Amino acid sequence: MEKLIRRRSWRIVSAVLALGLIAGACGSDGDDSSSSSSSSAATATTAAPAATTAAPAAASSSGSSLGDGSLGTVEVGAGEDIQIRSLHAISGDVAFLG
Repeated sequence: MEKLIRRRSWRIVSAVLALGLIAGACGSDGDDSSSSSSSSAATATTAAPAATTAAPAAASSSGSSLGDGSLGTVEVGAGEDIQIRSLHAISGDVAFLG
């Protein structure tokens, strides 16, 4: 009898957790209309100041740093999303991660 009650309670708990996960996945991320309007308003009102001095000369040592543009550049327009991604080789002690 006790085993039957324990089994039934596990089924109920697992069903409630599954429904909670489904409800969380189907739920809204928030009010997108107010956040997009406030971010576009902030983008529209924020302007870069005019440059009054010349930019300093870049270091002539090629390949000594990552900031010299030897790897290329990426230009992002105003209001565009910025995506930062990385790729890691997983081996050795952390091979169980994937």
